[in-house]
Amino acid sequence: MWLLDTLVVEKYNPKDIIIQEGSIGNKFYIIENGVGRIYSDNKDNKFERYLSIGDYFGEVALICMGGKRVATVEAVTDVTVLTLEKHDFWLVFGDSHGKPGPIITKFLNLT
Repeated sequence: MWLLDTLVVEKYNPKDIIIQEGSIGNKFYIIENGVGRIYSDNKDNKFERYLSIGDYFGEVALICMGGKRVATVEAVTDVTVLTLEKHDFWLVFGDSHGKPGPIITKFLNLT
């Protein structure tokens, strides 16, 4: 399976919520165009920053945290993202036995 065969394009308008903190995650996102704001209102993990072309999000809910989103991402401008469903994320980035491959292991080390 090739990464490009599994990616789906999604488009969002300014102020659209792309993912919501606390919701169940089933996709990984890569920003192809535009600017998004990622933030958390969780009292133990408050933060805010901006994402742009090449940045990614959504991996934490796919590999840990019980599948829940740990932040909200809102479109600041028109945003185009490339998405990868959870199953495809694991096929592309995991090993052939459903276990973390080197890329997922790197994600785990970052969280």
